[in-house]
Amino acid sequence: MRLDVDDLVVLSPRDINTFGQGVAEVDGMVIFCDGLLPGDRATCRIISCKKSYARAVIETLHTLSSYRREPFCSLFGSCGGCSLQHMDYAAQLQWKGDHVIDQLVHIGHFDKLTVRSITRPTIGMEDPFYYRNKSQFAVAGPAGHPQLGFYRRGSHTVCDGEVCKIGSPAADVARATLRRHMKRYRIPGYDEVGHRGLVRHLLVRTADDHRSVMVCPVLNGENLPEMDRWVNDLEQALAATGCALDSVFINVHKKRGNTILGSDFRHVSGSPYIEEAIRGIIYRISPASFFQINTTQTAVLYKEVIKFADLSPTETALDLYCGTGSIGLQLADQAKRVFGNEVVASAVADARINAEINGINNASFSIGLAEEVIPTLYEEGLRGDCVVVDPPRKGCDKKLLDTILTMLPERLIYVSCNPATLARDLRILADGGFKLQAVQSVDLFPWTTHVETVVLMSRVDK
Repeated sequence: MRLDVDDLVVLSPRDINTFGQGVAEVDGMVIFCDGLLPGDRATCRIISCKKSYARAVIETLHTLSSYRREPFCSLFGSCGGCSLQHMDYAAQLQWKGDHVIDQLVHIGHFDKLTVRSITRPTIGMEDPFYYRNKSQFAVAGPAGHPQLGFYRRGSHTVCDGEVCKIGSPAADVARATLRRHMKRYRIPGYDEVGHRGLVRHLLVRTADDHRSVMVCPVLNGENLPEMDRWVNDLEQALAATGCALDSVFINVHKKRGNTILGSDFRHVSGSPYIEEAIRGIIYRISPASFFQINTTQTAVLYKEVIKFADLSPTETALDLYCGTGSIGLQLADQAKRVFGNEVVASAVADARINAEINGINNASFSIGLAEEVIPTLYEEGLRGDCVVVDPPRKGCDKKLLDTILTMLPERLIYVSCNPATLARDLRILADGGFKLQAVQSVDLFPWTTHVETVVLMSRVDK
């Protein structure tokens, strides 16, 4: 059957993809449809056709999936922030666990029955709302008509909004006060195409159950007009909700392009950082620090890592792609020594400060690419009884995996935000001398298709 744009087809999807689209098939042609869930049956209109797939939108829903729920945000479907608001939360957790299994089987070529037997149910949130400790609002609009929100799906057009139920309430307060300030003083938002306008983004970070607040407007210029007035208004607005404005920065970002932050951070008032505690460890957070965006579930994630590591006081743990030392510092009181490595120098500086303020003396951190630093240190005698890797979405570099296979630690823990690259790397490790022992997914990102996964592998002694 040949499909053309505007054709109508009846679809019943078998799955959803990582964009939250229903995946269906008509006469061998794969069709992706926004907003369609397994169990739905709908008449859909084709909006684009490629050689091997087509895209569609729902025209009429005939049968509703048992997974379907009413979205809680009026912007769902246009705002790019969430992709699964129309799906029951328990069903989301099930899908995320199944998706990890599917990737391990189809990309990693692991036995399906074996993977299912060692995969535990995805750990979700009791209350999956207002969980983000970091919000980055895009700002646009001419003088006197500001727009503050997230980008529309698949574009850089701002989806103007006032409330986000996955962000912190403090972030919405900061957004509202900046909107009023920009209207009052006719401050233009940023035009990415013309490289005009002043305010590009608003970064808001929170800690201490969202009570401690840091704000950082990102400017295509040197100053926000009447900055002191805005800070004072924001202090009062936050205080009325039981929050405190503890840190204020501006980020001067005059370069063209769509990167959110520039490199020039300027401290305006308050502390140069806010502090968050997870499982008894205090972390200092600056505007550019990497820190998991869901504090509640990060504590759950670290608990799983600690359990899998099962360290003794005589053992050494390696924390690779360590960021600000967040995982390594959690392991320090169980190990003889923790060694962390990270390529971002500012993150390593934060890791060292975090170790110092927590009185941790058995953790050290190095700067550099893990695939370059670890092979050299291995040749110099560095060994780890337990190795933890927490790479970016692209996964681990092959050279680093080869070094781990040469080192062959007793236990390897892989923390991943991308099931596809996780599966790829686990296959390399399994072929080189490790065995899958346990798979645990943790939902750090409710109402999206993203999932964090912790995998335990053990050395196969020959």
